[in-house]
Amino acid sequence: MSKIPKNPPIRINYSSCDEIMTLSGIGRKRAEAIISHRQQYGPYLSVEDLESVPGITSNLVDKLITQLDWTFNGYFVDTPEYIQSDAKWIGSTLQRKVDLILTSPPYWKKRDYGHPQQLGQEDSAEAYIQNLCDVIDSWIPLLHQHASVFVNIGDTYQNYALVGIPAMLEIELRKRNWLLVNRIIWSKSNGVPEPLQYRLAGRYEMVLQLARGNDYYSDAHALAQYLDHNGNPGDVWHMPHARNTGDHLAPFPEELVRRVIHFACPDHVCKDCGKPFQRLVEPTFELDMTRPQARRAIELFKQAGLTDAHLKAIRAVGISDAGKAKKIQGGAGGNAPHIKILAEEAKNVLGGYFREFTFSNKIQGWLGKM
Repeated sequence: MSKIPKNPPIRINYSSCDEIMTLSGIGRKRAEAIISHRQQYGPYLSVEDLESVPGITSNLVDKLITQLDWTFNGYFVDTPEYIQSDAKWIGSTLQRKVDLILTSPPYWKKRDYGHPQQLGQEDSAEAYIQNLCDVIDSWIPLLHQHASVFVNIGDTYQNYALVGIPAMLEIELRKRNWLLVNRIIWSKSNGVPEPLQYRLAGRYEMVLQLARGNDYYSDAHALAQYLDHNGNPGDVWHMPHARNTGDHLAPFPEELVRRVIHFACPDHVCKDCGKPFQRLVEPTFELDMTRPQARRAIELFKQAGLTDAHLKAIRAVGISDAGKAKKIQGGAGGNAPHIKILAEEAKNVLGGYFREFTFSNKIQGWLGKM
């Protein structure tokens, strides 16, 4: 059920200080901070943008969401909508397609929520897997062609052994023509204590990324930027378990949600065709200058008079043609002769510092139309 605001929503990207102060929980200091942040960093296009304002907490934003109009420059950003419904019937409740679904269903035989039609209390693991996959299948009509479904799933002990729920789920989903795009390990620095001495305390869960076709959207560069990483962030995500201060028995961390959104939810979508924009990324001289290795690499590169052609050759050859990679990596050594020559010239000058340039990127823009 959607929450309907009693008063006309406030246009967060255009309203004055006095207008913003009509929002519940917003005094002059917070209103001025909202406007100052807008002037410095640009319009608010997401909940996360608003949460970055000093003094604006996520709890406050939750209360403000339905009081805001996110319109900007002719583009309308839908107000976030809360819908309370059985997951099996969400397709008939939500009459539009979505870019991303993230869910953490009840695990098998873990918690009894006391509902006669609940998921997770089936007599057998096989029945649980079938019911869970039926729910996931029911979302297919909701998905854009580029959309992904992320499922956070854990295992269960029965008769002194693990059942293998994540593996069973993967096998059944493949039978139903789902693509398993990524298997992410959520590594937890904390968790539930393990009272049985023959078991190791569980400190990880699976997060499966699923898609219906091979043109699904993902942006590892966006995730790397969010995490402040230079390279690919990888499929092991270290996050503590959420602090359980609410009524829910098993909350998962907001950080998991944020990472999934950065990775698999497009920033821009074409108004006409509905396809997401593609990020254009090309190598440049712009390295992470907080690293002394990067500063030295730039210095050596310039002293030797190396060119853009050398830079592109380094990126083409990378580290795959170095050392053992020539023997163990398929495709190593497959570059054109002139590329190899340029790369070798650069390596002779840079030595081990050439590796700094194999990871240098710069966003050049987006491929698509507004």
